[in-house]
Amino acid sequence: PEGPAINANLGPDGLLYNGFVDGVSAMDPVTGAVVKPKIRLNEKDAASWDTHDGSWATFTHDGTKMYVFSQTEIHVIDLERWTVTKSFANGPFTGVISPDGSKLYVGQIGKGTPGVMVFDTGDERLLGTIPAEGQVLGMTFSGDGSRGYISDSGPTTRNSLGGRDGLVLFTALVEMRPPVYGPGRIITFDPATDQVLSSVPTAVA
Repeated sequence: PEGPAINANLGPDGLLYNGFVDGVSAMDPVTGAVVKPKIRLNEKDAASWDTHDGSWATFTHDGTKMYVFSQTEIHVIDLERWTVTKSFANGPFTGVISPDGSKLYVGQIGKGTPGVMVFDTGDERLLGTIPAEGQVLGMTFSGDGSRGYISDSGPTTRNSLGGRDGLVLFTALVEMRPPVYGPGRIITFDPATDQVLSSVPTAVA
């Protein structure tokens, strides 16, 4: 058994990449056969909630690289060789690739500077940060790629999440009481320049 599965991502090669608290593997979605064995991304026990290293992932447009986001690091995986080529410290939650494929946008969860970090997908060089008031929980782009949208959960989440608490957010959100979560805002930005264009407030959750 592979341990608790916490996410699945359909890869550009048609395989299903399954995230676990201690790593990631890939399977044939039709037969269920494991095609790529699990890559361990940390040494924690597979049942531990103290870290979860295979939770979310995204793929470069050319299908050569996979970015896996843990609570403390971003792992870069070469899909053909099925090896980790690089890991660097961050407080990531999830990430998306820009419509033109040139940039990786990473939303942060953790006790630190809030915002969306922007990396070059060629060499993972940090290009800058789009500011936010609190933790960023989601990002997407318009169909024509001219606008990006960030879900900013607001200043009340700035220092309240991270580490184990980041995962608890999803397992015990119903236990939270306003104003612990929100109010937040939807930030609109220009993907060409990464400049903020506008923001719209959202209500307390």
